[in-house]
Amino acid sequence: MPDQSRLGAGFKVGDLEFADLNGDGEISPGTNTLDDPGDRRIIGNTTPRYTYGINGGVNWKNFSIDFLFQGVGKRDYYPGNQN
Repeated sequence: MPDQSRLGAGFKVGDLEFADLNGDGEISPGTNTLDDPGDRRIIGNTTPRYTYGINGGVNWKNFSIDFLFQGVGKRDYYPGNQN
């Protein structure tokens, strides 16, 4: 496992383990430029991409039922420490 000491201390079983993407043996931001972002990569987008809504209804012998389903089909989200 690469050195993750820049991220903090006290890692335990079940914590996230980060990959050493640039191969330098530690998890680091590199020089923090576009040419050298270190081990950071854009892996998602929090913008909902596939929103949908379906509604309908049925009537039978003076009885009716209506329904509505709505949601988001694709969204990448990683909760912060306060969640």
